[in-house]
Amino acid sequence: MKKVCFFIPSIDAGGIETYLLRFIRYVSGRMNITVVIRSNKQQGELLSDYLSTDVKLIFMPMGYFSISGIQKYYRFFKANKFDSICDFTGNFAGLTVLIATLCKIKNRVVFYRSGSNHYPPTIVNNIYNYLSNKLVVLFATNILANSIAGLNFFFPKQKGKVNKKYGVVRNGIDEKSLATKVEKQSILAKLGVNPESYIIVHSGRLDKSKNHITMLKVAKEIINRNPNVYFIFCGKNTEMLQNEVDNLCISKNIRLLGYRNDVSDILKSADLFFFPSVTEGQPNALIEAMIVGLPFVASDIEPIKECIPENMINQLTNPYDVDNFVNLIESAFYNENIKNCSEWAKTNYSASKNFEIFYNNL
Repeated sequence: MKKVCFFIPSIDAGGIETYLLRFIRYVSGRMNITVVIRSNKQQGELLSDYLSTDVKLIFMPMGYFSISGIQKYYRFFKANKFDSICDFTGNFAGLTVLIATLCKIKNRVVFYRSGSNHYPPTIVNNIYNYLSNKLVVLFATNILANSIAGLNFFFPKQKGKVNKKYGVVRNGIDEKSLATKVEKQSILAKLGVNPESYIIVHSGRLDKSKNHITMLKVAKEIINRNPNVYFIFCGKNTEMLQNEVDNLCISKNIRLLGYRNDVSDILKSADLFFFPSVTEGQPNALIEAMIVGLPFVASDIEPIKECIPENMINQLTNPYDVDNFVNLIESAFYNENIKNCSEWAKTNYSASKNFEIFYNNL
């Protein structure tokens, strides 16, 4: 059985961590897997989920550059003799693949799963990023991204070209994991929402990239004109938006649910999915909404354009265009034939297809 080590930034419910957890469940019994969390924080929303699998979980931070950290990783690789390693930390993967090369690990994969850097573009950060990516290019055997836009961002000279070393692996989602037997009325009753209301849902952690402030501005305009509309926000720390919601005087029609492990139930309660992200890798949340059959309104950034059917581009607009978002959402109220791309999404984001592609890269 192939012995593989994955590196992730945390054990929180982020896109990387959720993707790897799904992959681990998919390949259960086919690989001997170790997961290294490169963070000092030994808690997170997905800790119990990872512990419920048959993987070995290790917390082993390295930071930007640490002699002791490099020595620790070297000893770790030498002791475990992995067949493959895969680092999901993008900009920070350079040292990992360099050390793995010195330890003669055959397969060294780096998987970029975002569409931008996750830190301010200071001189020091830019230099570190440049050097780290140089190490990735020199020492990784496979460089993957989950979108052409992501590949273009981190490796612009590639211009999206897929070859033996560079590849795009789409997200894989098991549609059965989104099935729910909970009735819509029951879900809304628990949330204190009139079941006759029009429900708009967003799923995503509280982060500037998710564009919550624009969402609240849109919500205010919509609610003032349509008092029977409710907005539901799921995602880590979204409850911290309460002050902004109170200041906009729309608390009655807003539900801030924070982190949820029953997002599929919440999606079932919705009439529309709203996703105006400023930057993405490949948005799991939007893909899940498409799979369950929700119509959507979203931002016109390249990773989103890339992950939806071409004939639905008219559902997208500039991520900061409040007026156009309002118009698109209100038009959905009255359009009973608004497009449903569930079957398209199930086919294009099939776990059995896309996880096998990733498995073969390892």
